[in-house]
Amino acid sequence: MDRDEMKSRGETREQLFDEIQAVREQVGERAAEIRRTVMTLADEHPLLTVGAAFGVGYLLSGAIYSRTTARLIGVGARLLFGAVLKDALASTVMGRAGDPR
Repeated sequence: MDRDEMKSRGETREQLFDEIQAVREQVGERAAEIRRTVMTLADEHPLLTVGAAFGVGYLLSGAIYSRTTARLIGVGARLLFGAVLKDALASTVMGRAGDPR
């Protein structure tokens, strides 16, 4: 290996090290930004944050394919359908109550 080749490899190594350092700094800055955003959200909406953490943990646990999840989705769908039906009936009844027929 001659001197020029060793010098070239040394320069390449330094450039690579500098680029890695720059990427490392950018990742650190981005992580700090995300951390600040999450902390702000947690301070402003603590219950929402706990609920989101619970939901993410539930999904990551693999429980999404369980019978319990199917039951919860069924109950949630019934509650949602009931609320929509109640609103629809209430608006229909209120619309007829204001009708002068």
